[in-house]
Amino acid sequence: MSLQVRMKSVRFVGGLPVAWQGNPIWGPHWEEALKASLQEGADGSRRPAVYRINAQVEADVVLEIQGAGGGGPRTLQGSLGGFTLQGTLPLTDGTQTVRVSGVLGNAIARHAGDAVWLLLLPTPFLVGKTRLEVFSVFDSPAPFFTAGVWCEALRLLNGKARVSGSTTRPQAMATLTSFCHSHHSLKYDAHNALNAYVAGKFGGRFDLSAFLSAAHPLVSCFDLLGALVVLGGALGIPTRWLLEEDDFFIKTTSLIGFGLCNNPFFLDKNTPLVIGANEMKRTAFNQHGFCESEAVIYDACIGPHLGTEARQGYLNAAVDDVNRRGLPIPLAATIHDELSIGSLV
Repeated sequence: MSLQVRMKSVRFVGGLPVAWQGNPIWGPHWEEALKASLQEGADGSRRPAVYRINAQVEADVVLEIQGAGGGGPRTLQGSLGGFTLQGTLPLTDGTQTVRVSGVLGNAIARHAGDAVWLLLLPTPFLVGKTRLEVFSVFDSPAPFFTAGVWCEALRLLNGKARVSGSTTRPQAMATLTSFCHSHHSLKYDAHNALNAYVAGKFGGRFDLSAFLSAAHPLVSCFDLLGALVVLGGALGIPTRWLLEEDDFFIKTTSLIGFGLCNNPFFLDKNTPLVIGANEMKRTAFNQHGFCESEAVIYDACIGPHLGTEARQGYLNAAVDDVNRRGLPIPLAATIHDELSIGSLV
């Protein structure tokens, strides 16, 4: 009787809490009986796993073996893109469970698709394929991911946002900020600056589902601040919610969705994007939110500011004190130390 080996299940061990469509994910992460229903899109899984970068990933693989004829330990090897899991098992008939392991790289990554499993006899023997998805992040997800970090958010971050490959938190935050500013089809609400995704200037509820698809094209600075806090939190990056509450004019800079601007409510006043510094119709922010991580500032609304300045350096770069209208414009920010994204939808 020739050797026959069937994959029965794959269950990742440990890892960080993860959710799909807002629901916690439990193993097994692949099962033979459910393999068709567990596929998600072109290469994803409805039961992905999430680990810290540089982590040792472990999984229990259940096999059904017939026609083995006995033999010493053999190596089982699974390859998922550039990520490999490996373990040993006795080559004997019956149901076998083998613990496989592999070490993730030092960068944010997504490994997804049909993992190829081989028994090394030593000639490789194809066992089968399993649809798997494994993400690597910096640390545990922020606490507002109550059911676990959303795999949908991690797919966006590793896909359109191009955060994959980031080896440091500042690198990932800069890439995320640039994406939100320039590549997510959003524009500043130059009429009223109404919030589309977040409850208010102090945060509250954030509509992550809608933000992932850019369902509302017009945004406020607080929507973008909330996005940086939430998506940074998905990668395990701690952030702080900062608020500048004093009126200030902006230096000529890129306003999200419009390009160069020193007059953010130009549509409301029917004035140009760039207007004379001392024009009475020039508009200013009366409140503005931005994000701080590791003592540097990220702002996806104007600039964008990509973590090259601390607080005062950011304010010096962003605030234009030419048009004072007779009033001093203090370069100061009111700091809210607690992240105020309370829940996600």
